[in-house]
Amino acid sequence: MEKLSDYGDAMSESSLLLDIGVPFGRTATGLLVEAQALNGLRLWAEHFDRVTVCAPELSLTQSNDSTIVWADPSRLLAGGRHVFEPFPWGYHPRDHFRFRSEVIRRFDTLVSNHRYLCFSTLGAFGAWGNFGVAAARRQKRKFSLWFDWVMHEMATNYHNSAKEQIRNWIYAAITKRQTYRAIRACNLGLFHGQTVYDAYAPLCRQPALVHDVHVSPNDAISETDMASKMTDLGGRSSLRIGYVGRAHPMKAPHQWIDAIAKAVKVLGAERIEAVWLGDGSLLEDARAKVRELNLQACIRFAGFVGDRSEVLAFLRHQDVLLFCHVTPESPRCLIEALISGLPLVGYESSYARELVGHRGGAILSPIGDPSALATNLIRLANSREELRRLTREAAASREIYNDEAVFAHRSELIKKYA
Repeated sequence: MEKLSDYGDAMSESSLLLDIGVPFGRTATGLLVEAQALNGLRLWAEHFDRVTVCAPELSLTQSNDSTIVWADPSRLLAGGRHVFEPFPWGYHPRDHFRFRSEVIRRFDTLVSNHRYLCFSTLGAFGAWGNFGVAAARRQKRKFSLWFDWVMHEMATNYHNSAKEQIRNWIYAAITKRQTYRAIRACNLGLFHGQTVYDAYAPLCRQPALVHDVHVSPNDAISETDMASKMTDLGGRSSLRIGYVGRAHPMKAPHQWIDAIAKAVKVLGAERIEAVWLGDGSLLEDARAKVRELNLQACIRFAGFVGDRSEVLAFLRHQDVLLFCHVTPESPRCLIEALISGLPLVGYESSYARELVGHRGGAILSPIGDPSALATNLIRLANSREELRRLTREAAASREIYNDEAVFAHRSELIKKYA
């Protein structure tokens, strides 16, 4: 375990204590950081003179999670403005209570030595941000919270055993209690996307609607590529359907398959090219369902792709992003699709509706209705003009969503209210 950093007696006037939800990866040679989180840490340091980052520590010799792209933070740390505070992995109740006293002690010191405080890992066992909040309240300090989903409403896999479902329900109840309590006490709530904002804002004295974006202004589709895309749309009859994300119950991959299967019955398999990029707990189940429906010729679950440029190139190549999110969350893939000139076809949510605003670029349907999604896919496959219009509307969001702008916005809010 890392030794608690010695910050001295003086509190920096622009120091930020940041509790993040993605873990550090522990290797034999040191710590790694998830690639997008590393980009975020770089951007935080443009607005605070010292950033101390707290996260649970995951041993990579024990983890087989291929969905995380790890990055070396040595260059970032060499700048001298970041300090890492790895916390023990405590997501089992036994480990939670084993490390509880240590975490409380460390947060007491960390909170007292930082001017600004922001926590995000609230919930049940192993959610150490709860103890950061508790330390801030004991010391009568202002603090902010950041959430990108309604955590207690996270979808579960209902193929689980009754015992596992009961455990999930208990964890959800604990998470809801801890989250609501912290939000009512915080000085600033940073809620990513309209859906999360709508759920938590009524509890918060100072709520703010923010976005979490890890694409730079240079990642957006160029005018040259847009022109090529428009030409391509007129040169073929097939509809390219894409998605990027985990094959997880909250993303409802089986409903995604159902929607495409219904469209195939009307259009024919030769007019549908559907690809899902991503790993996840339901990946093999989804592949099995595709085989069962004999749709291998038009639906492919391609697995995880870690190269960011490859993912963005994939999005630019598609005609629509089809999504079936059934949990109140704010997935970044919708933003990445829009800046790639890719229209959204998926389930209705405040988040998706707010993203496109008056600019357009989306056709949304009621949650849990794959037939409605299929109807929209069929319509777009048969109307190139409507598809071109939606593509132009989606690309209109390119100027709004970029990492530099959103991290500046969050930093300004923290300095103003927390």
